[in-house]
Amino acid sequence: MNKPLMIAGLLIASVIFFKDELAQKLNEYDVGAVAQAAVAEAPARKVAAQKTVVMYSTPTCGYCKKARRFFETNAIPYSDRNVDASLAAAKEMQALGGRGVPTIKIDDHVIFGWDESAVRNSLL
Repeated sequence: MNKPLMIAGLLIASVIFFKDELAQKLNEYDVGAVAQAAVAEAPARKVAAQKTVVMYSTPTCGYCKKARRFFETNAIPYSDRNVDASLAAAKEMQALGGRGVPTIKIDDHVIFGWDESAVRNSLL
């Protein structure tokens, strides 16, 4: 099994198992500290927001769903082009060298398949 997938699975299982304890701990946090942390993250999101992100995808692709979740969770604006519904989108993807979905274009950099670390590096 892939190490990152195994780690993600363990993290998800931990959250599910300890959700009540986590909720209690979250309620103990100082709201001001949480707000300060959000402000500290803002510059990183601002950099990502300056990039143009286009994802060529299909509605049923599991890796496309992971990519959408990543962009939405991290408040990264992106354009989602459905290659099943649009012949123009399919041709654009092919012109970039994409043969499958997701194909993600961040400014002039193209990422084939879902690779979170490559996406993060391209957003910097």
